[in-house]
Amino acid sequence: MKDYLASATTLTPGISLKYSTHHLKFEGNSFPDNAEFLYEPVINWIHEYQSHLRELKQNEKEDEIQIVLDFMFRYVNSSTHLKLRDILKLLIDITKELENIKLMCSWHYLEEDPDMRVLGEELESFFDHPIQYVIMED
Repeated sequence: MKDYLASATTLTPGISLKYSTHHLKFEGNSFPDNAEFLYEPVINWIHEYQSHLRELKQNEKEDEIQIVLDFMFRYVNSSTHLKLRDILKLLIDITKELENIKLMCSWHYLEEDPDMRVLGEELESFFDHPIQYVIMED
């Protein structure tokens, strides 16, 4: 399994998915022309990561695993928000399927942009999974 890294552009976020540290981070803006195309490799990576975690659990290589998910967006469009919901659902499903795997999700937002916090709260309400809210520095 390999890490997935994508550099940020003015329209798309930087994406860092690291399987060995179980740290997944999305940072920047996300208003791509085609969110499906942008996030398809992320969804595929998560499926591969799920298989990797199953293997770790079968081989008893790690007792407890904490997946750290950081959403650090300055702006997202509605199609991105739908893809984030898909991503969060996949990760929550992993924690339900495999014992001793926890998901810690943080939603970072600018203090002067409460609408971004609301987007995180909407994600939280879909799944009844706690999200930590963190104010970002400008």
